[in-house]
Amino acid sequence: MLAVLLTTIPVLIIIGLSVLVARWLSGRRANPAPLKNGVVGTAEVVSVGVRNSNGNYSTGGTGFCRMDVVLTAPGILATAAKYAAEINTSTPPRVGMKLPASIDPTNPQKFVILWGQLPDRRVVAQAQAERLAADLRGREGKTLARGLVLEITGSPDPADADRQTCSIRLQIFMDGQTPMIAEGVRSLSNQQVSLLHPGRTFTAVWADARSPNSFVLDFSQNAPEVRLGRETGTNSREWLKSNGTDGTVRVLSKGNLALVRNYRGDHIYVLNVTVTSADPPFETQMAEAIPQDVEWRVQPGAELPVKIGTSPSNMALSFIEP
Repeated sequence: MLAVLLTTIPVLIIIGLSVLVARWLSGRRANPAPLKNGVVGTAEVVSVGVRNSNGNYSTGGTGFCRMDVVLTAPGILATAAKYAAEINTSTPPRVGMKLPASIDPTNPQKFVILWGQLPDRRVVAQAQAERLAADLRGREGKTLARGLVLEITGSPDPADADRQTCSIRLQIFMDGQTPMIAEGVRSLSNQQVSLLHPGRTFTAVWADARSPNSFVLDFSQNAPEVRLGRETGTNSREWLKSNGTDGTVRVLSKGNLALVRNYRGDHIYVLNVTVTSADPPFETQMAEAIPQDVEWRVQPGAELPVKIGTSPSNMALSFIEP
C-alpha cells in the first residue's frame, strides 16, 4: 500500500502542475499584453463568430474567435482588419462593441485585443440592476410626460462597451403645464441611443415641473398624449394680443406636434416660416395651437398676420383667439 501511495502522489502532483501551467498559458493567450510601442485604440466589431472546443458556434466568450473589425486610434486612420485567436472572456464579443486594442502604428494590421481590460460581466450586471433601481426611485413624485429630443451627444462608457454617457436636451410636454426645456447627462445603452433622433423622436419621460432637469427616460412604454396648460405672463398669447407688434409671416412648412394639444384640445403644429415684415426677412420656427375651423388658412405658401413679442422667436397668429 505504501508503495502505491509513493507512486500515486508524484503522479497527482505532476497532473496538478500540468493543469496550472495549462491555465497560465491559456490566460496569457486569452489576455495578451499590449504590443511594444503599440498605440491604445479600439476595435469595433463588424462580424463575429466563436467556436467552442467541439467545433460548434457558441454565444459565449470561450473558444476560437474570428472577427471583422474596424481599428481606430490616435494618429491611425480607420482600418478594416481580421482577428482570429483563442479567447477566454466573461464578456462575449458582440457586433457593434468597441473593444480595447493595442495597435502597431507602423502596421495597423498587427494588433491585439486587450480582453483583460473588459469589465467583468457580473460587475456590469450589478451596475445595470443599480441603474434600474435608481430609475425607479427617480420616478417617485414625477408625472409621466412626453419628451421631444432636441439634442443628444454621446461618448463611450469606458466601463461598459454597450453603453454611452449622453448629454441630452429635451422639450417636455406635461398635462396642465406649459412646455419646458430640460437638460441632463444620462447613461444609455447603445440600443437606446439609436432610438433617439433630435427633432423627430418623442419619448416617454418622468418629469417634475419644479425641477425639469431631474427627468427620467422611460423606454418601456410609449410617450403619452398630453393636454397643456394655459400660458400666462409676458409673451403668452393673451399678452401678445394686447402688447405684441403687428407683423406678417409666410408659411414654409407645417408639421403636427403629435399627441400634444393645448388646454382647449386644439392640435399644436410646428410652423417653419419666413418673417416677411422684418427688414431683412428671416426664417424661424413657431409652435401654434390651431383650431380645426381655421386650419385651412394655415398652409404652406400662405401669408398670415402675427403678433410679435419681446423677441422674434415669440410670435402668435393674430387671428387665433387666446
